[in-house]
Amino acid sequence: GDEVVDAKALKAMRKRLRDKVVKAVKKMAHNDRKKPYSEISDGCASKAVAVALMNGLHPKSDTARMTRWVLTGNDVSRFLGIERLVHPVKFDGMVLSFGGAPVHVYAWAAFESLEVKFENASKVLTLKSRTYLAGS
Repeated sequence: GDEVVDAKALKAMRKRLRDKVVKAVKKMAHNDRKKPYSEISDGCASKAVAVALMNGLHPKSDTARMTRWVLTGNDVSRFLGIERLVHPVKFDGMVLSFGGAPVHVYAWAAFESLEVKFENASKVLTLKSRTYLAGS
């Protein structure tokens, strides 16, 4: 039968994944032409835990080897439990600076998609997010 997945453990796991995803996105350089992918992974005890984490969302693909879910737009931030925009992210577009000093501009990024993949053999959950520049 299905093992019972502890709600507290799920909450802690979601927070850990969220922190990792946000950190990875912030490190990625964004500009108006680039939509970078950020990928993080974390241990996940079982498929039941992964399924519970995904709140009953129907997987895109489900095989003996792995299960994959894809979220888009607002569903991504809703799943991660964060605001729609991530700030500050690194910006590497053109910036005009007066006086020649380098300007460190921080930008806002928004999620376009998030792929969540659980691999049965390794018990690893991989989250691959795609973000785009939402303003600086």
